[in-house]
Amino acid sequence: MSVNRKANTKQKFFLLSMIIGLSACANMKVANNDTLNQAALQQAHQSQKSPDEAILEAKGKVAKAEVDALDFYAPLHMKKAKNKLKEAEKLNSKIKVPEDKVAVISAAIAVDLFIANAYKNKSLVEEKLVKSLKHKMVLEELGTNVVIPKAYGKGVRKLKVLIKDIEGGLVEKAIKGEEGVLKYFVKIETETLKVQHLSKAEAMIKKAKGIDADKLAEQTYKKAMRTLNEANSFVRENYRDREGIKRVGDDAFIAASYAYHVTVEVKKIIEVKEKKAEQYILYVASLLQRINGDDKVKNLGSLSFYDQSLALAEAFEKADVDVAGVVAPADTDVVDVAENTEVETVVDQNIVAGEIVEQMIETGDMNQVNDAKIEDNKSEEVQISEVEHAVDTEEVEDVVVELELELVEPKTITQVEDEMKMEAVLESVGTELKQPFASAVESEASEANTIVSE
Repeated sequence: MSVNRKANTKQKFFLLSMIIGLSACANMKVANNDTLNQAALQQAHQSQKSPDEAILEAKGKVAKAEVDALDFYAPLHMKKAKNKLKEAEKLNSKIKVPEDKVAVISAAIAVDLFIANAYKNKSLVEEKLVKSLKHKMVLEELGTNVVIPKAYGKGVRKLKVLIKDIEGGLVEKAIKGEEGVLKYFVKIETETLKVQHLSKAEAMIKKAKGIDADKLAEQTYKKAMRTLNEANSFVRENYRDREGIKRVGDDAFIAASYAYHVTVEVKKIIEVKEKKAEQYILYVASLLQRINGDDKVKNLGSLSFYDQSLALAEAFEKADVDVAGVVAPADTDVVDVAENTEVETVVDQNIVAGEIVEQMIETGDMNQVNDAKIEDNKSEEVQISEVEHAVDTEEVEDVVVELELELVEPKTITQVEDEMKMEAVLESVGTELKQPFASAVESEASEANTIVSE
C-alpha cells in the first residue's frame, strides 16, 4: 500500500511540474491591463449610468463576445472581462456609500474595455497567424476533431499559447512559435488520414495473419505488407493528395484481402487428403466452367487450367463485370463493393482506430503510428500428417495465385443452375465423396459472385 502511495505521489508531483512548466512558457498577462483598469475608473466617475444599467450592458457585451469566438481569439482578455463582471455583480449587492457605486460602474465599464481590446487582438491574430488558422480549418473539415479529438485538442492548445503571446504584446515570439504548431498540425492531419484510409487494410492484414497467412501464404502476405508500408509512406509524404491517398488505401485493402483469401484456399488444399484431391481439382474446374457460362469458349475442358484462364480472359476482354457477377457501369468502384462485403466502413470504426492512434501520440510512440513496419516472416515447412505425401505450401500458394490471377470476374447464373452443375460433378466421382464437399460447394456457389479476381 505504501508503494502505491509513493507511486501516486510521484505521479502527482510530475503532473504538477508539467503544469508549472507549461504555465512558465505561456504568457498569462494582458499587455495593457493596468491602463484599461485606470481608464475604466476615470469613465466611472463621469458616467451617468446606474450600477444596474452598467452591469446589464456589460452582460450583453460578454454574450456577443462569446458568439464572436473571442474566448479563442483573446482568452486572457475574456477571462479578465468575465472576472470584472462577477466583481461588479458582487459589489452591487453590497453598496453602502457612493464610492461603492463608483466601484461597481468601474468594474462594469472595464468589462466593455477588455472586450473592445479583445476584438483588436482577434484582428491581430488573424493577420499574424493566418497559416495556423487555415490549417486548423482544414483539420476540422477533415474530421480530425472527431477521429482523434485528444490530439486535435492538444493542437488547439498549442495555437492558443501563441494567441496569448500576442495578447501579452509578444507578437514576434508568437510568429516564431508558429512553425512548431504547423508541424504538429501536419502530424495529426497525417494520422487522421491514416485512420480514415488505412485502418481497413490494417484490420484485414490482422485477420489474414490470424489464419497464418504469414506462414501459409508467405509471398502474398509479404506483398500485402509492402503495399501497406508503401501506403503509410505515401500518406506521410503526400498528405494533401487526397485522391492519391484514397488510391493507395484501396490498393492496401485489396492486397490485404487477397492475402487473406489466398490463405483460405491454401488451407483448403492442405487439408485435402490424397483420395479427395481429385475431387477438389474437379471443383476448381467447375468454377472455371461456371465462368464460361453458355460455352463462350468451346471445349474449355480440353485445355490446361492456365490455358483455360487465358481463353476466358480473352473471351471476357470487352466485358465489364463486377464482383457480384453483374455487368457494371464503367464507373463502378470495385473496392467499394469489396469493402461492403467484408468490412463495415462506418465512422465509428475510424473513431475507435483514432483512439488507438491518440494513445500512441500521447505516449510518444509515433514509430508505430508512422512506420507500421511489419517484421519479415521466416518461411516454415508445413507438415501434413494426414496426407501421405507432404504438400509444399509455397507450391500450393503458387498454384492458387496463378489460378486467381488469371481468372476474370464471374458471370451471374441462377442458384439452381449452380446446384445442378455441382451435383453433376459430385456424382461423376462417386457418391462416397459427395458428403464431405457438399457444404463447401453450396457456400462457394454463393461466395463466387463476390470474389474480386486480382
